[in-house]
Amino acid sequence: MGEEAPFDVILLVWTTILEYYNHSADIEIIRGIRRLLRKGGLFIVTNTASYEFLAHEMEVNLVEKVYSNLGDSVVIEQHKLDPVKRKMATEWKFYRKRGEDLIYVDKVSFEIELSTIHELVRIVESSGFKLIRVYKSMLDMSSVTPLSRST
Repeated sequence: MGEEAPFDVILLVWTTILEYYNHSADIEIIRGIRRLLRKGGLFIVTNTASYEFLAHEMEVNLVEKVYSNLGDSVVIEQHKLDPVKRKMATEWKFYRKRGEDLIYVDKVSFEIELSTIHELVRIVESSGFKLIRVYKSMLDMSSVTPLSRST
């Protein structure tokens, strides 16, 4: 953090760049973010994919597929959670609409290692940040709980 750094605020949404590699890589990424913040700047992590919430959501609500209608396109997400390794494999298939038909365009697959809320806090603090607060929602500033869905 320094006066010459270019940003006052850096916002990370969902798992924008964290959890794709490992905790050591996450710490290095967050240290890089810290170097980009001016003195007194804010680093905000919002709507993160916490292990607690996703494991509960997939077990209780059996959410493994998500269908997103994006106007003239459709994305179908397939999720597979490994609760022992805390990894979630995801495949997104992209389709273009033609009338009532869906025309396959492409797919992308990736895997993330899910952190608990406590682990994310530890990673951020070990990168030199001071935790101010953890909220369930940025909209109403409600408190986080282990099964909170961020909004």
